[in-house]
Amino acid sequence: MGYRLSRHDTLIGQFLDYLEHQHESRISVEHALTWACLPSGARPRWHTARLAAIRGFAAHVHTHSGEAAELIPAGILPSRIDHAVPYLYTPAQITGLINHAYTLRPAVRGLTLATVIGLMAATGMRVGEALALDTTSLDAAGATIAVSGKYGRKRRLPVHSSTAAALTGYLRTSRGLVDSPDDQALFVTVNATRPHAGNVRQAFRALTKACRLQEGKGKNEPRLHDLRHTFAVNTLLDAHRAGVDVNARIAALATYLGHVSPASTYWYLTASPQLLDVVNDRVDGPPSRTQRMSTLTATLQTFFTTYLTGQRAASQHTISAYRDTWRMLLTYLHETTGIKPADIEVADLGVEAITGFLQYLETRRHNCVRTRNARLAAIHSFFSYAAYRHPEHVDLIARVLAIQTKKTHTTILTYLTDPEVDAILNGPDQATRTGRRDHVILLTLITTGLRVGELIALTQQDLHLARPAHLRVHGKGRKDRITPLNPATATALRRWTTQNSPRHPHSPAFTAQGRTTPISTDAIAARIRVHTTIAATTCPTLVGKNVTPHTLRHTTAMRMLDAGIDLTTIALWLGHESTESTQPYLHADLGMKQRALDRLTPPSTATTRRYRPDDQLLTFLEAL
Repeated sequence: MGYRLSRHDTLIGQFLDYLEHQHESRISVEHALTWACLPSGARPRWHTARLAAIRGFAAHVHTHSGEAAELIPAGILPSRIDHAVPYLYTPAQITGLINHAYTLRPAVRGLTLATVIGLMAATGMRVGEALALDTTSLDAAGATIAVSGKYGRKRRLPVHSSTAAALTGYLRTSRGLVDSPDDQALFVTVNATRPHAGNVRQAFRALTKACRLQEGKGKNEPRLHDLRHTFAVNTLLDAHRAGVDVNARIAALATYLGHVSPASTYWYLTASPQLLDVVNDRVDGPPSRTQRMSTLTATLQTFFTTYLTGQRAASQHTISAYRDTWRMLLTYLHETTGIKPADIEVADLGVEAITGFLQYLETRRHNCVRTRNARLAAIHSFFSYAAYRHPEHVDLIARVLAIQTKKTHTTILTYLTDPEVDAILNGPDQATRTGRRDHVILLTLITTGLRVGELIALTQQDLHLARPAHLRVHGKGRKDRITPLNPATATALRRWTTQNSPRHPHSPAFTAQGRTTPISTDAIAARIRVHTTIAATTCPTLVGKNVTPHTLRHTTAMRMLDAGIDLTTIALWLGHESTESTQPYLHADLGMKQRALDRLTPPSTATTRRYRPDDQLLTFLEAL
């Protein structure tokens, strides 16, 4: 069913050991409840989690044998979450912790702890997210960090340039103290391994004692996780003091922190006395429109955070496309109506507003019809979700959902002939590293039909170059597939990996010039244009032909079709959702059309006379 069972197997094993120790072979409510409440001094939340693990297991056993297990009803133990009161650090305390961490020995231990503390204070990351960062997670030039959060959700955080510079400096200094780890870990220990979260927490507790931050045992004891709370509370404090829309800031903060829903972020409103004081000061003042959340704002937030991310598990590409659509739509409405985006209501999004926006995309932004239809699909998805939350707007929603997609012109696919393929493959200068890389990229694209995004996502562990040689491709729609390699491509890839000797299995198969990061799609497109221009000097048919990475994918499909391979196999090879996506290649195959033409009856052969209607109305209809 897709659940993450990271602890369930351990808990169920412990429960079965408990039953065996009690000489019991049957799962009963009494024994489950007794075991779940162990140890007696643990938090009630932990007791509830232990019982929940056994409840699901008992239900499974009960479906196979009712006598072997009783059904454990829900609600026996309280499930309410009691949030611990966070310890909110002052800037001086955070600076003191970092400075004291630098004095720890060995030097790399203090350096790692100080950098982790600074990163969590500056970004609000969870400690597990910080320790899971790889060297490839940091984009120092763009000042962003790719984070893998809870439940496998990924997000990219923009950070201050000083944070990116501090991480870059840590990489340089730490690699001078210890060897580089085998798994590309950003943070390292003295043994060149990735730090364990438990060890970091233990070191942090010792650090707080050394800095005299302990205020006695209890809920207000300073914790490493409280750096995340401090970041969130300070962000909301700044929003209140600046008088900006706090609800919009909470939505942005929820996304930044990786919360499933803004509801998890609203808790911070009650977490700090200082924050409550600022809120009270704003309440005492005159109310404004920015102090309330519009129905559209609330619904749009839950659409992205709860529905797309939580329920549908939409990919980051889908979320980004939908986000851009709504950003442009709200900006368009603000420019045409003067209403601030945060104040726009569902009632403002009528058919006239949506159709006007679609027209704006085509006329002002010069988007093609396909892009216009993609934006409409994003709007339809939201309104389908909103229909169940706002029945008072059901008529408006139905009218928007009735807006049809616009038909597009079907263009003939562009592909390369065999002489053109040979000319382009001979274009790169294989005496240079860049030329050898470009030759392998071109050969791989032409013989495998990979999308350019699939090619740049290949890592060393995706290349299986022993017989039978194949690639493990992470395709569109998060569908993985195996793509075989012909001997020439396998040999070229084997030679390329041997010459470059990758350091890690997760290293990209093709890197940018002089860097360890994957080559970009724009760079591949630019290199193809360069080699097409060179090849055009020896192959005149390439003059004026627009050759893109996707053109090489079309070439693979057309070569397979010309070899007599059926559409189903081609669709599987290319990673198409269905054979409908492969149908356009039939229209582009001139050879197939020529063979069909050759089988037609010659014009001189007598044929049956076509029926002609003699009725006046039928004649009119026939002429339409």
